[in-house]
Amino acid sequence: MFNESAFRYINTAIQNPILDQVLPVFSDKSWVVIPGVALAGAVLYSGSRRTRLCVLALAAAVALADLSSVRIVKELARTPRPYVELDGVRLHRGGQWTVSTTEEHEENESYSFPSSHAANVAAAAAALAVFRRRTLWGTAPAVFLVGLSRVYTGHHYVEDVLAGAALGVICGATCGVATRRLGGRWVQAEPEARQTATPASRTLYLVLASWTLLTFAFIYTGLYDLAGDEDQYWDWSRRLDLGYYSKTPLIAYVIHVLVRAGGNEAWAVRSGAVLLSTLTLALLHALTLRISRSERTALLAVCMALGCPAFWVGSVVMTPDAPLCFFWVLALYAFHRAVHGETRWWWMVGLGLGLGLLSKYTMALLISARAAYLLLVDRSHLRKPGPYVAIAIAVLSTSGVVYWNWTHDWVSFRHTASIGAGDVWSVGRAGRNLAEFLGAQFVVVSPLLLVLVLWAVWWCLRRWRGEHGRAGTGTDEHGPREPKLSRGERDAALLVLAFLAAFGTYAIVSIKNRPEPNWAVCAYLAGIPALAWVWRRQERGIAAQRTLALGIALGVLMGAASRSTDLLYVAGSAFSPDVSGKVRLGQFKLDPDADPTNALRGGHELGAALSKHRDDDSEDAPFIFSDRYQLTAWATFYTEGRPHAYCMNIGDRRYNQYDLWGGWEDLAGKDGLFVTGGDPLKTQAFIVYMVAQGAFESGELIDTVTVRRGKTIIKTFNIALMRGYSGKPWTVRAEKY
Repeated sequence: MFNESAFRYINTAIQNPILDQVLPVFSDKSWVVIPGVALAGAVLYSGSRRTRLCVLALAAAVALADLSSVRIVKELARTPRPYVELDGVRLHRGGQWTVSTTEEHEENESYSFPSSHAANVAAAAAALAVFRRRTLWGTAPAVFLVGLSRVYTGHHYVEDVLAGAALGVICGATCGVATRRLGGRWVQAEPEARQTATPASRTLYLVLASWTLLTFAFIYTGLYDLAGDEDQYWDWSRRLDLGYYSKTPLIAYVIHVLVRAGGNEAWAVRSGAVLLSTLTLALLHALTLRISRSERTALLAVCMALGCPAFWVGSVVMTPDAPLCFFWVLALYAFHRAVHGETRWWWMVGLGLGLGLLSKYTMALLISARAAYLLLVDRSHLRKPGPYVAIAIAVLSTSGVVYWNWTHDWVSFRHTASIGAGDVWSVGRAGRNLAEFLGAQFVVVSPLLLVLVLWAVWWCLRRWRGEHGRAGTGTDEHGPREPKLSRGERDAALLVLAFLAAFGTYAIVSIKNRPEPNWAVCAYLAGIPALAWVWRRQERGIAAQRTLALGIALGVLMGAASRSTDLLYVAGSAFSPDVSGKVRLGQFKLDPDADPTNALRGGHELGAALSKHRDDDSEDAPFIFSDRYQLTAWATFYTEGRPHAYCMNIGDRRYNQYDLWGGWEDLAGKDGLFVTGGDPLKTQAFIVYMVAQGAFESGELIDTVTVRRGKTIIKTFNIALMRGYSGKPWTVRAEKY
């Protein structure tokens, strides 16, 4: 039969290592969904009417092709997959190649005719061709490669692919022609000014598109594993709730949506950081444009943001800072519009503040800054309903978190309040902490840009307070008359208060508590628009322009270097005759513990070792546990089957979300795999302690996992097999939050 012969030829006869690596990419549609939706959203927001109509036709075509192929034709034909009917099929699933036998699969697990992958991509190609035929030069090869990949990976016969492509062409052409005819008048009525983009706006679109595509490509390479915190947030997304121990829940909700679209992959988790960074840049541009009324100034603000190393890091690591920064700028932008007369924007202020609080409690600082603005700069709004509507929306948005904390003994609030509470204060410690905070900002923003941002904020403060002091205050029939401030003076006040709310607050907090580098990152979302606005208010000399260009270039180099630390270890391998615990660069020896990117390595190695020792994912397999939540989360994400893992507490650490989830009582009688990092002697001490406490019958160290970069050992994991868990609950003498 032609169908079987053609299938065997493509699936087996032409097999080679290059095609084994390349073609599965075209067969995996999960990586297309998130970027595709993001691109469609961008086009619908900023594109011309013709382009928007094309996107709508594209979406309708793909939806129709997918629905008709999966829900109608497949159910009518009920053709078995090749690996169900044939033995010896090379099958690619879950990122791995296997040789399949018919006994491994059920006949009705899914149907083969027609290929929905081929139908969807052909529908997209046909719809695009209706609007612009030249797109076929790119889309036709894509249709061919997708169809070829479906046969090569063992999922479809050739006839399935051809039928799917034919169905897709019909659906795409139908939707394209219908949409073009129905929307023709709407497109023709578009104002000419709307159709013509300025050079500055075209440059902005190019910058945002390039940034997004390159950053997506970086995270898709999988160069770095997820950090322990990222894995924990992913684990939260599997068990959605109104709140969590250490953070508010929005990060879990966002990741839940992302992995539903892109699968349980590290790049899908981090794609949220990419998209939110691009949206934050767009909002920074919009805010600066409203303040300066200059597209070139707004574009300069975007370039300055890209000159901040923190932006390079935050765009590829999915933490609560990603949504926090976006909603911080959104609330600031909406507030600016609201206080300048567009009262309908107050509801957006409330939504931005509320969702920001659901991202991170730091958003409360912006609320205090907005309150200070209304009290010190423009009290007239306090006599209007707008601010109170915004506060009501923000409170309503966070009511679920408050309720969750109420039902969990206020554990999240207690954790936040306890950070640094155990530190012993002294003048020396306070000085060191403050110096560490300020020093970290030179790395977060880059040295020259930090100095320029502080100068711009000082300029805005002088303008606001200088004019404020000369304004007449007098009285009228309503009492003391408010100072009259110009629009520019009020904008200066808005930026100063937003900057000081984060930078000033955390500078003060760092006197008592040891700071984290990212604490004040939101301050620069006001500082950068301030710098761009102040800088462009007058012509700058050649020396000043070169200084700014150097500051941005230095920040870009620092950001790029943060993503390229592998080069350091490659260079070190040339100087190291054998494996060592140091990075050797000539006469210099660097400690890998000083490299923060090493926190993003080791997940795959740990998961592979745990998968080997668990052997299978059955109920009899040993459960996984650790004494640190980062290792627990890492083991959960990277172990085959992604089993639930547990975190024991013997009183030497703070609580975490795994303590709230518990679940130890269901593990009685089972064996466990205990994971620790560092010295094996520490693991041996844990084994002795757990056996002595009656938690397990016996235990032994069974594996040590060494993680290397080049010839440098950056960390080790120890795995112990603990036999016969007694069900003894883990109790502590004192609660630590």
